[in-house]
Amino acid sequence: MNYITREINGQPSTQRVAMRFQELLESELYIDSQRIRLYTEYMKEHWATPHYIRRGGAFKHVLSNLIPVIRDGELIVGSQSSHVRGTHLYPEYEARWMREGLAGIQREEERYMEGTLSISKEEKRLGIFRLTQKAEKEIRESLEFWKEDWQSVSEKILKKRKDYEMVEKWQQQLVFFRFMWDVPEGRVVPDYQKVIDGGLASIIELCQEKLTELDTPDTKEKIDKFDFYTGTILALEGVIAFAESYSREAERMAENADKKRKKELLEIARICRKVPRSRADTFREALQSFFFVHLALFIEVNGRGISPGRFDQYMYRAFKSDMDAQQVTEGAVLELLELLRIKHTEIVRAHGKFTESYQGGSIFQNVSLGGLDDKGAGADNELSKLVLQAGINVKIHQPTISVKWEDKLSHDFKIKVVECIKAGSGYPALLTTRLGLNA
Repeated sequence: MNYITREINGQPSTQRVAMRFQELLESELYIDSQRIRLYTEYMKEHWATPHYIRRGGAFKHVLSNLIPVIRDGELIVGSQSSHVRGTHLYPEYEARWMREGLAGIQREEERYMEGTLSISKEEKRLGIFRLTQKAEKEIRESLEFWKEDWQSVSEKILKKRKDYEMVEKWQQQLVFFRFMWDVPEGRVVPDYQKVIDGGLASIIELCQEKLTELDTPDTKEKIDKFDFYTGTILALEGVIAFAESYSREAERMAENADKKRKKELLEIARICRKVPRSRADTFREALQSFFFVHLALFIEVNGRGISPGRFDQYMYRAFKSDMDAQQVTEGAVLELLELLRIKHTEIVRAHGKFTESYQGGSIFQNVSLGGLDDKGAGADNELSKLVLQAGINVKIHQPTISVKWEDKLSHDFKIKVVECIKAGSGYPALLTTRLGLNA
């Protein structure tokens, strides 16, 4: 009997991608104590500093001191943790949750999770995340400084409301969850194109010009602006320092690498010295610039929903330039896009245990393809189809993909959208501004 295969079955396009994909799938979830230790030690010394400057300085301190990790076979680098699937802790939002977790205190909603966690006597856990003795010690020491967090301050204000008791009952009945206190919802698409096309140095220069224009900050408005621009410069300098630490690590690793890997590591070192400080000229540079900025935003806040957005639009300039100059092949671009999907999925979050019942879960990074350009023409391109193919080949939950469906999109792109849907990963979602759809 003959069977007709109607599904689309993708596979990693190279052995490098397959190796990294398998490493991701086999990795356990870990709590990394680096951020809470670094952030807390900075805050202890600078608590009296104005808010914007304090936050910018703390961010720079964290990024400048995180241990850079370059994994076997990586071409796009940058990790929020020394573990493949490790996450940081954010005491400014969730000190209470950490204290409760370390003390074994259960929340009301955790009764819905009984039996979902495998616990071993030989290991320590904070929720579903593994926790080393060193990490636990650093977390406990850091928590001694955090007497209040976002939740406790907010509750003081809310308790003054007459309906607070009713809201508290709603939380107990899971009308909404307590974990939302420690999740500053992002749902934003940063201006990645500004960084890719101009570099962070250009934004620092703009901030410095604004500071010069202020002259003497002798009013509250001027002081607030002075603090804001100063804090922003510190934060951007931190992202540059983060990238440069990877350049140094790549050079260090190249000293003992074989000929092939040494060449790759030296190219990584060159790229990390250049971006995101400066303009990205090649597609590889643009990818690395994008990911450093994207990752830094997740290291800064404990949020969800920070998304790449219209990736095929702001990445197209560098992609087309390389393709026209025959500096890269579609196969090489596809490999990079598959590796980028893996890097996205390495980013996980530890919140209240209810959200942890789905193993850290998606943090809702979304890539948007298609739609129309500023002249009303279909905005899909060759890169759009490669992003979809990467989603077919590496079927993981991040980033999700959305397609803005329009009649003016090319036939080939529409076919690739359907193929991606048939791969069975639940993406792309189809969106439109019109009620009717014509394929």
